[in-house]
Amino acid sequence: MTTGPVRRRRSAPVVLLLLTLAAVVGPACTRDAGSGGSSGEGAPSASGPAQTFAPVESGAAVGRECTVASFVAFDERLTVLPVGVTDPVPPPWLVANDPGDPGGFHAALVSEVARRLGYLAEETTWTRVPRDEIVAEGPKRFIVSPEPTPVTAAERELVDVTTPYFEAPKALLTSGDAVAVTRTSDLAGMSVAVVGDEDLASAVQDVSAAGTAPRTLASVDSALAALEAGAVDAAVVDLPAAAAAVSADPDLRLAALLPPDRVPGDDLGLILQKDSVFTQCFDDAVLLMTADGTLTRLVTELLQPTLPPVLE
Repeated sequence: MTTGPVRRRRSAPVVLLLLTLAAVVGPACTRDAGSGGSSGEGAPSASGPAQTFAPVESGAAVGRECTVASFVAFDERLTVLPVGVTDPVPPPWLVANDPGDPGGFHAALVSEVARRLGYLAEETTWTRVPRDEIVAEGPKRFIVSPEPTPVTAAERELVDVTTPYFEAPKALLTSGDAVAVTRTSDLAGMSVAVVGDEDLASAVQDVSAAGTAPRTLASVDSALAALEAGAVDAAVVDLPAAAAAVSADPDLRLAALLPPDRVPGDDLGLILQKDSVFTQCFDDAVLLMTADGTLTRLVTELLQPTLPPVLE
């Protein structure tokens, strides 16, 4: 079973809208003369501006063209696109924590989204921002963030999140010397903890056909502590958290992915300030990238080769 971007069935009018938008924010979208640009060359900056952006003034609007010119008309600093990112960001989201390496999934994703808005590859600047700031209410030091950690229901009240660019399956973490797990039935004989609620625990129990439900833990840190202490054999966590844990601790192993059709994963979308006038532009870009197969290609080329198989 393969994983990939979320695909939703749309009515004919919405499909027609996507086809219309393709002529606006698709590959043919170019910068209007005089809109300005970055004077820098090469890879995107990993530092970025200290000032904040507040694209939510009453009555403000960005034209449906969603071009650099319309962004700059709103805020003259937007000749470059400020992107927020945590530090560090593990593979496969970034390669060697470097936003300038196009082999990272998020580097490629942001580059493609920016291109569809008319920004050149060197016209993005990456600002290192704590996750708490990314999902906090109010003005931000960036316009958009691909932050991979799933946004909670409470956080969605504080920020805008676009249509998902990827449905991340739940991941199974084990110690490095644990026995291989290749089938869901292998979980039945293991002590498993899940980071989540009772619904997630029940889904994992149903998949494994275990006699008892897994333990529920409140945080990834609790799951890692339980693994280190030998209190559990495996932990079910969100995929970005699992990737970060394995990157930080070589004694851990990303053993497998749980089947997303039986254990719901996490929808990952681009994050913007709440009620940002730019949200629809980024949402349109993600929708078009889903419709034309770009997201499937990025997932296939940059994510799937780095991930373990889905349990059968």
